[in-house]
Amino acid sequence: MTTAETLYRLHGLLPLKERQLRLSQIEVKLHQAILHSFVERGRPLAKGEISRSLDAANPDTLLDRLRACDLVVLDGRGEVVGAYPFTIEKTHHVVEVNGHRLQAMCALDALAVSPMFDLEVQIHSRCASSQVPIRLLQRDLELLEMEPSEDLLLGIHWQEATTCAAHSLCREMVFLKDLDAAMRWQKIAPEVRELFGPQEAARIAAQFFMPLLQEVT
Repeated sequence: MTTAETLYRLHGLLPLKERQLRLSQIEVKLHQAILHSFVERGRPLAKGEISRSLDAANPDTLLDRLRACDLVVLDGRGEVVGAYPFTIEKTHHVVEVNGHRLQAMCALDALAVSPMFDLEVQIHSRCASSQVPIRLLQRDLELLEMEPSEDLLLGIHWQEATTCAAHSLCREMVFLKDLDAAMRWQKIAPEVRELFGPQEAARIAAQFFMPLLQEVT
């Protein structure tokens, strides 16, 4: 599958930009402010901060709209716990960026952070097949360091997203330490499991997520 075909399939399963384009200007600004807050504050905006920063009288209404579009994940109190590619829920994918230690929803999401914010990012994860620790140092689309091997791959287990993709599709995008581990992982369900080289995966992640930060006019 080509990069364009992969992006087309991702957009079909999780059309984040398409959903964002349906929002009002203030809703888009809120979505983007939440994304920036993860990198700038190390956490999502709280509802009180939303009221002050966007002069929004009822942040619950705005957040409910974002949640309904599956652009954010809310907890039982209506506070933001996730906004693709970030979450405060524990995952296997940690990104160190701008002095903060954050959680990415999946391996592909982790690779999106550096190009999205033009910052150097260190990624800590583990091989989905062997559980061996994985570390990457990334600057934009360039992968400066990869451990334990430069032969690592990214795997996607294609499936339909449920109501919240963060708890379904995103759990099936993983790092694999080398070709042997990747082949063992893919062999379990070869008809729906696809492998990508790290550079290609970084390009896909960037092209999928960067449009979410385009300036609102």
